[in-house]
Amino acid sequence: MHTRRDQQELRISKQFRSLEVNKIETQNKITMQLTFLGMEGIAEHLMVDLKKGLDSKDMTDLEDRDGYFGSNKRPPPEIKGKITFVPFPFLSFQTH
Repeated sequence: MHTRRDQQELRISKQFRSLEVNKIETQNKITMQLTFLGMEGIAEHLMVDLKKGLDSKDMTDLEDRDGYFGSNKRPPPEIKGKITFVPFPFLSFQTH
């Protein structure tokens, strides 16, 4: 009989595998697109001019692209160490 913790670990493991499979599938799709369409074909499909790029003044287009493709930003790096707060005792300075 599986404990609740075993079931949670199994669920997390399945989710992780699913993410890894999706990542590999995405990489394979990009490779296939580059192979068959080339950069020009992908740019045409995405409606982007390879020389000019996107029009940064067309906010509607940028918002639509952000909604469809997601943000083109990296998430902030994870903090590797644990930060702890050590309170320092306040020294009272008395003037005589």
